[in-house]
Amino acid sequence: MNVSDAGRSLYVAAGLGGLITGVLTPFMQLLVIRTQLSGNHALVLLALPFAVLVMGLLHATRSPPWWALVTAALVTTVAFVAAVSAAVFVVELPSGLPKVVRYMLAGIAGGLVGTSIMAIGLRLLPLGRAGLRAWLPMLAIGVVVGILLAVDILIKVPLVSVLYPVWQAGVAIGLVKGLCSDRPVSFAVA
Repeated sequence: MNVSDAGRSLYVAAGLGGLITGVLTPFMQLLVIRTQLSGNHALVLLALPFAVLVMGLLHATRSPPWWALVTAALVTTVAFVAAVSAAVFVVELPSGLPKVVRYMLAGIAGGLVGTSIMAIGLRLLPLGRAGLRAWLPMLAIGVVVGILLAVDILIKVPLVSVLYPVWQAGVAIGLVKGLCSDRPVSFAVA
């Protein structure tokens, strides 16, 4: 397998992983209801599928020390909680704007806050020399698809999200792009 094949495989794995975690996350609400968690505690539980995916992608691309994987999962969880909090804050701002516009602005805020925290947090870990510019694709995907999440929110189908899995897949692919930006992809033979 050459580097380009390995890179493509990683992007496919990231995209599929993002789609799967994007489908699982709304169903995690059932667990939140069952455990009677609320507020940020509930958001932490909802962040777990994507945090696990981030750990897997980091392990596949960088093989960092165990503590860096755990820290990356914590950074991802903080990013998720902050993104949702930012989106809720924007939606609840008193405004004469139509509901759809407020939700689109909330998507921008949530996408920007969440992916920014991930980019900065992951940059501080021993994951290579990738500069902040390497994380721009992840930031752009988070913001642009965050706007489209307004559609999902306005549809209001319980436990089903059409665009949330697309958002998670896009952010996961952007994450892999950032992780692979400063060196070729390598795989250890087990």
